[in-house]
Amino acid sequence: MSSTCELIREHVASLLPQQILSPRDLLSYGSRRAVDSCLHLLFKEKLLTRIARGLYVLVESNLDLISAEQIARAKARAFGRTIEKQQESDDCLYFTDGPSSSFQSIKGRIEMCRIAPRKLALCRHKVGLAALQVWRSIAGGKCQDDQLGALLESKERATLLGLSRFLPAWLSNILSGRSCLPVS
Repeated sequence: MSSTCELIREHVASLLPQQILSPRDLLSYGSRRAVDSCLHLLFKEKLLTRIARGLYVLVESNLDLISAEQIARAKARAFGRTIEKQQESDDCLYFTDGPSSSFQSIKGRIEMCRIAPRKLALCRHKVGLAALQVWRSIAGGKCQDDQLGALLESKERATLLGLSRFLPAWLSNILSGRSCLPVS
């Protein structure tokens, strides 16, 4: 019978470059303590590089090819959470269905901000993200007419109407033309 560390070594040997590994991926080989001890040993032997707390890649991996989003998704997967990128920018901010947290990685600080499941569902679509921004702006009393106009004139109107079940009724009514934007 093979030891936990031998099984983990075999698993690590089968990894592709830039493939991210977490202790949770290895728990089928032994106890958490045995997995952590073996990962520490492999790190000391310079077989693995730590890219964030609890995340590793092979030492020969090109770290420039690993994105902050890959790291955030691997961390979320390790904790059984879902994440969506906040917007199409270089920010390291992600929405999650788990608790808010942040951690240091080789790509800098990555933040995960908890939002409601229906808002998370909106984040999966470009037009949904735009609707979420309008939602937040109107709720905060700072909606610009051009924001709402752009959303109403969107080429993805059918997608937007399909996402209306995730929007509050008042915003869904505005977008479907059954109501007007409240005047402040």
